[in-house]
Amino acid sequence: MTPKLSTEKLILREIKINDLFGIYEIMSDDETMKLFGGPVLTNDLEIKDFIQIVKSEREDGISYFWSIILREEKEFVGFIRLKSYNSKYYDSAFSSIGTHRFDNEFVKYFDRTNGWEIDYALTKSQRNKGIMREAVGAVLEFCTSENISPLYARVNSMTNSATVKILRYHGFEDHLPQVDPILLKTYGAKKIIEKNEMGMIFKWII
Repeated sequence: MTPKLSTEKLILREIKINDLFGIYEIMSDDETMKLFGGPVLTNDLEIKDFIQIVKSEREDGISYFWSIILREEKEFVGFIRLKSYNSKYYDSAFSSIGTHRFDNEFVKYFDRTNGWEIDYALTKSQRNKGIMREAVGAVLEFCTSENISPLYARVNSMTNSATVKILRYHGFEDHLPQVDPILLKTYGAKKIIEKNEMGMIFKWII
C-alpha cells in the first residue's frame, strides 16, 4: 500500500478510480506532455488499467504513486511518482539511446541498485501556486525516513523553468546533461543549443 502523506495544504494518497479523470486531463494535453515526456493520450480507454498497474508495481516494490489532493477542497490536482532503477524503469527511462544505456561509461552515472527516479505533473489550472513544491517536499521527507536515495529527475528542456526551480529549491543538483531525441531529430544539435533546449538529469541524495 502507498503510505499517506500530509502537508499543510495537501494530502498525498494512493490512487482512486475518480482520479482517472484528472490523470487523463493531464496526459491528454499536448503542452503538458511535452514537458512531462511520453505519448499524448487520445482516448480515455488508454488508462483503463492504470490503477491495477500502479497497485501491482507497488506490490512488486518498483514504484510509488501518489495522487495529490487539495486538503480543503478534496480535489485531485496532480500526481507524483517514484520509480526504481532496479527494474524496467531504468530501461524505459533511457530507451532512446538504445544499448548505450548499458555502456560502462554511461551506467557509472547512476545507482541502478538503490536509485529511484521522481516525476510529477499538475493540472493546468493548479500550476504556479506552490502546490508541487509542497508535494515534492513531502515525498523527500518520506524518502529520508525510508532511506530511499539517490533520486534522479529528468527534465527534457531547461526552458521548463518551473520544474527546474522546484528541483533546485529542494537540493537537487545538476548531474548529467541530456538531449530529447525528438528535439534532436527535429532541430539538430546546433539549434537545440541556441534555443536552450538542452535537458538535464538532476540528482538528490539524503
